[in-house]
Amino acid sequence: MSKTVKTILIIVGVLVVLCGCATTALLVSGTVATGKVLQWADANTTEDPQEVAQIASGIADFDLPDGFASPYGMHFAKFTSVGYFSQSRNTHILLTQFPEGVHMDVEEMLRKTQESNGDQQSPLYGIQMNNVEEHPTTIRGQESTLSIGEGKSSEGETFRSATVTFQGKGGNQAILLVSGPADEWDQEMVEELIASFE
Repeated sequence: MSKTVKTILIIVGVLVVLCGCATTALLVSGTVATGKVLQWADANTTEDPQEVAQIASGIADFDLPDGFASPYGMHFAKFTSVGYFSQSRNTHILLTQFPEGVHMDVEEMLRKTQESNGDQQSPLYGIQMNNVEEHPTTIRGQESTLSIGEGKSSEGETFRSATVTFQGKGGNQAILLVSGPADEWDQEMVEELIASFE
């Protein structure tokens, strides 16, 4: 997956879903050209493993599952995001921490993501995720809820997602999102990843 698509994932996961963010209003209204936003985001995205590790360590310490690499990250204002891809490049781990005072409803965030995502190159394009399972979990010593979603792409391929919120190292809300095709979904890996968070 290209750096541009990774950048789009970060924008979708962080900017477009924030209803109160001025950048979102500008993007939705078309006032700011998408190309300029992509140029800005591309310039503020790193694929250097050491830089990504630094960004990630500001959110939480965790053990990356075997087979995941291709790290990328973005730190702007007080938002931080990091992501990793599986060897197949189909399964994706995304971790985001929001600024102080910003609290996201995960279901609303995913709904906004689906509504706003018009890029046909994005893995989320055309997928309507429905919550199919929820159960209590513990992440960073905090009680939370693990939500499992499922949906079909425009090509008919089934995708799954797992989301859980927690308080990151910065003291603010953070969200872990794992998504990928159902035929390579590994629920045990997701649960081990969550359990590794410190």
